[in-house]
Amino acid sequence: MAYHMHTIFNLKPGIAEPDFAAALAEFAAHLRDENLLLRVGPLGRRHRNPALDTDADRDHRFFVTMTFTGRRQADDAVDRIRARTEPLLGLHRAVYGKVHDQLFTCFEDI
Repeated sequence: MAYHMHTIFNLKPGIAEPDFAAALAEFAAHLRDENLLLRVGPLGRRHRNPALDTDADRDHRFFVTMTFTGRRQADDAVDRIRARTEPLLGLHRAVYGKVHDQLFTCFEDI
């Protein structure tokens, strides 16, 4: 069963979408190479559909979903990021430093 982390966020002022997407792709490639990630979805932009978007409490403009093979792989990725070793630390900072107002939610396939 796959384990998914959905992230909604805003880009910091002056950060272009392609720059964030490039940093995310490099970060995700490293995680995959280290067997710490199954895949990452594309960068998505929110669309305020009047019937389908019912979250009036948040004004996040972007989202991305990271998919892991399971909870263990996700936890292993977190442990490695928290270890603060290179090159993972720099790759994570390159992504995380481009966003603000981030909110994370995790879901597991059933």
